[in-house]
Amino acid sequence: MGYELPVGKGKRFLGNAGRFSQGAFGGWRVQGIVIFRSGQPFTPTISRDLANTGVANQRPNIAGAPVIVGTPTCWYYVASNPACPSGGTNVFALPAANTYGNGGANILRSQRFRNFDVSIFKEFPVTESSLLQFRAEFFNVTNTPTFSTPNTVTDTSAGGVVTTSANNPRQVQFALKFNF
Repeated sequence: MGYELPVGKGKRFLGNAGRFSQGAFGGWRVQGIVIFRSGQPFTPTISRDLANTGVANQRPNIAGAPVIVGTPTCWYYVASNPACPSGGTNVFALPAANTYGNGGANILRSQRFRNFDVSIFKEFPVTESSLLQFRAEFFNVTNTPTFSTPNTVTDTSAGGVVTTSANNPRQVQFALKFNF
């Protein structure tokens, strides 16, 4: 999406201003990109081969609805995670030996992704056939963190812990471009 600000010669604001004001305040454009996505689905797993098949990442038994805490140190409640609040109910249990757990695939979700990027720019005529463009670009302008998928292993102290971010912190860059 892009928008030319209504300032400068022939525009609503400062339409009759002097040459200096026209050059400084007129002709600015603003563009933005907004991204909203639902959270990534993921599957809780266990750290051992209880089914004795030689296959890793088997699923736990589910004893109730998973409790979503939603903090980076405890995204979902796991009794073995010391960062989770005490008194919670562990809904993930180890299946019996030589059996598979009843946990389904992709039953939990990571945080929703939200991102807002903005750029402002202005072109200055240098000669009849050349322009100098100034740009200021702001990525993740609100500096909103979006956490990645947490550790999926439910029978370890790292279960439910988020260790990375799905987006970058705010970044600002300025550029000059000469078109001829």
